[in-house]
Amino acid sequence: VLMADSGWCQAKQSSYKMNLRRMFKDIKGYEKDAAQLQEWILNNFSEEQQYAKFVEAVLKVKSVYEQNQEEDSTGFAFEIK
Repeated sequence: VLMADSGWCQAKQSSYKMNLRRMFKDIKGYEKDAAQLQEWILNNFSEEQQYAKFVEAVLKVKSVYEQNQEEDSTGFAFEIK
């Protein structure tokens, strides 16, 4: 929850202008960094990889849940039919 007077996203005009000037003076450097980041993101966060991680996480939770359901209050396992 953000407080109305917190000012967490108020940019200082001098800082904003200085950073824009710096970017335009070294545009090639920023483009190089952006290309490297794009390659890293595409290699490490593909749709298939993210889906596989999601499925793996869900199956782990399901496995733990099922193990807990199979044990009764005394700690002995019983068969669920």
